[in-house]
Amino acid sequence: MNGKNHEILTVKEMRDILKIRANNAYNLIHSREFPVLKIGNIYRIPSEPFYAWLNHRSENAATF
Repeated sequence: MNGKNHEILTVKEMRDILKIRANNAYNLIHSREFPVLKIGNIYRIPSEPFYAWLNHRSENAATF
């Protein structure tokens, strides 16, 4: 391994991080912009791309 963290998140873990409901989580998973792996009928979220996506979204969020 090259020393990078290759953690994989479950949908529940992703929901807990974002503090969203299951319906919203699955809407995200099915969007084309969200990093997700589908293995059979199971969805997993690679942590590095997930946190990059989250940082990008928060940088572009409107501020009040």
